[in-house]
Amino acid sequence: MDQSLSSILLLLCCWVALTTCMSVQRKEAGDALSALDKENAKKSANSITEELARNLMEHLYDEIRKRSNSNEETISNFRRASSDTHRQQQAPKGLWGRELQPGNPPGLWGREASEAENTDSNDGPIPGMWGRREADDKNAHEKFQ
Repeated sequence: MDQSLSSILLLLCCWVALTTCMSVQRKEAGDALSALDKENAKKSANSITEELARNLMEHLYDEIRKRSNSNEETISNFRRASSDTHRQQQAPKGLWGRELQPGNPPGLWGREASEAENTDSNDGPIPGMWGRREADDKNAHEKFQ
């Protein structure tokens, strides 16, 4: 009986080892199949995406070609108008965006030079520092001495 018990135990151990090995093999095969399915799914999705993108680009190209053929005159008119606009000379602008007259260079703050020099109504000496006249500055200097 001992021999039959040992053979039954040996047979049981072999069966456990075999089923464990088979389950591991099945799991590995399932993982491999799953990875293969995922790869095929990715390839399939990529090919579908590429096909959709290609069809969309062809459709857009056809639409653009149709519109450009029908609006060719409009496009040429637009190009002609935009080139005419760039050819026109605009008057130069001063510091604050005022247009300047052709003969007068800009003074301070975009005013004409003659306007910037004659800020006061009388024709006395040109204002010195802080907008005071030179005579005022001399008197101020004398006060501090």
